[in-house]
Amino acid sequence: MATKKKKNVSFEFWQVSVAPNYLGGFKTALTTLAQAGAISQRNQTIGGYTMRWEELEVTGRYFFGDFIKLRMDLLPLKGGVNTKSSSLNLPSSEGISEAFVFVLDTNSNILITQHNHYGASVGSFIQYIHQLVQIGGPIQVLPVLSSAGVQKLNGMTDVRRLTYRIAKPRNVAYNPGARGSVDSSISTMDDLDGESIEVSVSTRFAHRSLTLREVVNKANDLVNGRTIGGANLEKFEVAGYSNGSRDEFDLIKEQLRAKVEVSVGAKRDLSYADRKSGVMMALSMRRPELVAQFGSQCA
Repeated sequence: MATKKKKNVSFEFWQVSVAPNYLGGFKTALTTLAQAGAISQRNQTIGGYTMRWEELEVTGRYFFGDFIKLRMDLLPLKGGVNTKSSSLNLPSSEGISEAFVFVLDTNSNILITQHNHYGASVGSFIQYIHQLVQIGGPIQVLPVLSSAGVQKLNGMTDVRRLTYRIAKPRNVAYNPGARGSVDSSISTMDDLDGESIEVSVSTRFAHRSLTLREVVNKANDLVNGRTIGGANLEKFEVAGYSNGSRDEFDLIKEQLRAKVEVSVGAKRDLSYADRKSGVMMALSMRRPELVAQFGSQCA
């Protein structure tokens, strides 16, 4: 019997919350989102792409879902072992569906998402929810750090510099008119055909140190796409001093992650059911670390 093929899939951990005046929290936001039944009601345009939830299960402790981004503009070719590459020949109303599965632990508000390089970002997912659900305030989503990352962040007593790198938005028509400093940077990237740009914010000893609250708030704005639109955050480096010693680390690299082997289907796809099992395996793998950081609500 042939061995069933498997693919390593990476999952990322986030902590999510909504505005205090929105009763029921993120759990209620997803429950409200699930009320949009027809596909046409679920389609929303985010950063020039059509996005929607395709699966949404909002019962029990764990809420599961599948969120997709449709690639409609530039499509890959199909090829065969004995044939030349050719067009997929899809009608204009069809494209490539890039999905990520997610699970929300409603006890702890820990959100776990499948990493898909071509799929939507978590920031786009949050923008999508805002467009369909009247929350009345921001949704806060921050990466859950590894234990080592938490120690580094809490030990940083004197933050002197933040450096973050923004990848060029894949939608070429993203920024017709720059407004703020980040928008201007993205506009410059587009003008010069650049792929990424780094922004550095630093202080001097004559002035004050950046506080951890400011660091976390800036990370929150960038992760959620509130200041970079459709661009992707590739780096968020914090530099300063820990007990008098110089130190720096990248919050993106310190994010809690788990890799799981997911079965490849007979039609060479990763099914929702298998990816759903994979995200729960990722949660099981990292549950002890979540309990150590956030307490028994994660158990």
